[in-house]
Amino acid sequence: MRELLEEDVANGLEPIGGEKSFPWSRVSGARDGDVTYIYFGEHQPRVWTTGLPKEDGDYELHLIDTWNMEITPLSKVTAPQSVPTRHGSTMRPKAADAAFAVELPSKPYLAIRCRKKA
Repeated sequence: MRELLEEDVANGLEPIGGEKSFPWSRVSGARDGDVTYIYFGEHQPRVWTTGLPKEDGDYELHLIDTWNMEITPLSKVTAPQSVPTRHGSTMRPKAADAAFAVELPSKPYLAIRCRKKA
């Protein structure tokens, strides 16, 4: 994992969100410029959007199995709709967390690497 970080990180990683901000109190995310790492630890999501780019573009997406140290490409999938919120007597649609999502194999100790293609 250290080799991957040294390959991508030039200025130091900045944490995404805050420690009390869901989901960042449960998973870890950090950015350096155009590269984002999200680590799930024991959590096993099937689809993920949070922390991914809000604008669509040309990105390299990789799944990192930190236990087996395997790196495989990920494909973009349509971001799921977020649950609408009620404001008074009207329902407000809630925008998706990101421009796209990625599907994950639902197993522990995975990470996502998202970096903008040069």
